[in-house]
Amino acid sequence: MKLLSVLLSLCLTFNVLAASGTVGELERQLDEYQYTMTVEWDQKDQAFQERETKAFFEKISAAIASGEASKESILALAESKMKNHKALEALKLKMTLLGQANSSAELATLLRENSKEFYGQGASWNGNVEMVLIGAGVIALIGYLVWWSANHECVEWEEQWECNSTYSEYYQTTTTTCGWEDVCTDYRKI
Repeated sequence: MKLLSVLLSLCLTFNVLAASGTVGELERQLDEYQYTMTVEWDQKDQAFQERETKAFFEKISAAIASGEASKESILALAESKMKNHKALEALKLKMTLLGQANSSAELATLLRENSKEFYGQGASWNGNVEMVLIGAGVIALIGYLVWWSANHECVEWEEQWECNSTYSEYYQTTTTTCGWEDVCTDYRKI
């Protein structure tokens, strides 16, 4: 029984290593290409870009044609690299539409079209527009309150009966306190 469990665990280990080797090789080639395009390329020499891009996709096409890379390995690479879930779902849909008749050229083209989604887009942060607008609104409100208190003074006060309720989590009771409080009823601009 021990021998059988050892053999079974070895088979599973080698199966995982074999499957991850293909993805690892694809990832290595993609990382090298990304490094070349972001570090070595000066963003002006179009011939360099075309030459490196052509060489990269020839390697990928050769790996796909030789059977070293498949739709599944490209999909596994995409799932590990892509942060944009919508782009990943679009890639999965495109691969499903390819069906069983997937040539190496079609898979390489699909990889080329989606390769920009595999890496972050630099050190910029675009954030959520809603959060930026909410933050700007809060800052504007605080600024207005500071401006109002600096430019206005109370000229007339009145006592009003006010009640405040507080809830105690510990005792699970609500306590209401009432009393007279001074309230400003008229402001004047300074």
